Amino acid sequence: FQTQYGLAADGVVGRATWEKLYEAYTDVTSGLLAPGERPGQYPGTPLREGSRGAAVKEVQYYLYLLGAYYPAIPALAVDGVFGRATAAAVRCKRRICAEMAPSRSANSWCSSTSSRSLAPRILFSSSFNSGVM
Repeated sequence: FQTQYGLAADGVVGRATWEKLYEAYTDVTSGLLAPGERPGQYPGTPLREGSRGAAVKEVQYYLYLLGAYYPAIPALAVDGVFGRATAAAVRCKRRICAEMAPSRSANSWCSSTSSRSLAPRILFSSSFNSGVM
């Protein structure tokens, strides 16, 4: 498990392993992942308005989670349909990252290389920040 998710394969359930286990558990029990998919795995093509499916549902769920910490991110349905509400939430997340850019915390929260983020890296990639996922 640890190796598959890029964690130190030490056999110890520390903070990073705990968070990744919880993320995987939540995604599986919420029906966000298709068989064989991993949480936060890039779906292979950009997502935009009109996109549908499990990858959209996963992104919507992560935006929902981020909204608990950043109330400016509008609420949206986790329905697998990339509509206006999802697009608005993506744009809001992008604005938040742009506003945080000078701060050190923005480098981990908005970076695609953050290994400690609770939300998957897809949310913090440059394509996500541009409004296309």
